[in-house]
Amino acid sequence: MNGNKIDEKIKSLMRVDYVGEKYAEVLIEVGINSPEELRSLEDGKRLREKINKTDKLDYNTSLDYVNNMIKAAKEGNYKNSIATDKYHNIRDRVFTDTLLLVYYENIYIKKYSDVDVSKEEIFNIEKETIERFKGDYKEMDRVRERNRKYKAWKEKNKDIIKVIKSLFLNHFEERLPYDYFSKEFYKEDNYNRKCEYCGITEKNIKLLIDEEKINTKRLYSRGNHMEVDRKESSGEYNKDNIALCCYWCNNAKTDEFTCEEFKDNVGSVFKKIWDERLTKCSY
Repeated sequence: MNGNKIDEKIKSLMRVDYVGEKYAEVLIEVGINSPEELRSLEDGKRLREKINKTDKLDYNTSLDYVNNMIKAAKEGNYKNSIATDKYHNIRDRVFTDTLLLVYYENIYIKKYSDVDVSKEEIFNIEKETIERFKGDYKEMDRVRERNRKYKAWKEKNKDIIKVIKSLFLNHFEERLPYDYFSKEFYKEDNYNRKCEYCGITEKNIKLLIDEEKINTKRLYSRGNHMEVDRKESSGEYNKDNIALCCYWCNNAKTDEFTCEEFKDNVGSVFKKIWDERLTKCSY
């Protein structure tokens, strides 16, 4: 099948709330090629079975989630596709980091034979573990050895990792509910989001792009829409610890500065630059 046609199908499916890029790819693989086809389903049980038989996802999808996709398609809920993709990307990135720490604490440090998946406490990584994990980067030979062992462990424990991922999805959802993120925080696709730190809006970013007053080569992947920053970089993603921020502020703030330090000393400078460029636009 032509790659462009696949891309168009992915974009079309991603218009449906709850359907991010990965889910769009999976839906196409199991024969659902459009929101209309998703809308036509009466029940999510068979679709869930098909999804979980693919190798696209490294976890089992819940029936509730599949039914939410179908319900969104039936109701024409096509407003939060960007939010959905942002949410999934954050969640998947956090899982990648969390799985490494779970392995590091339970297998690498404590030398347990396996990870106890009977309790969610496996995600409450001890402070001493995190400090030791960071300290390892002073000796890269140790990091390379750890990564080699971690890779071998993942290859041998794919089933247990799926269980850990399923537990993690619940853990993440409790702390940062999807409905809150998509409908109250990031909001619908056409909402004019604003950077917490420098104050630029997506509408003004588009204007600067159209006027060729933005120079980054990253616009194909970043910059058009607000990103999600953790106010306290060592904290988790939850309602109280996330802020909308532009690509430029997110890139500059890293994990070095507090919100107040960055907003008052760097964000204010960025704001001045944006304001100067906007005055030169022909609108």
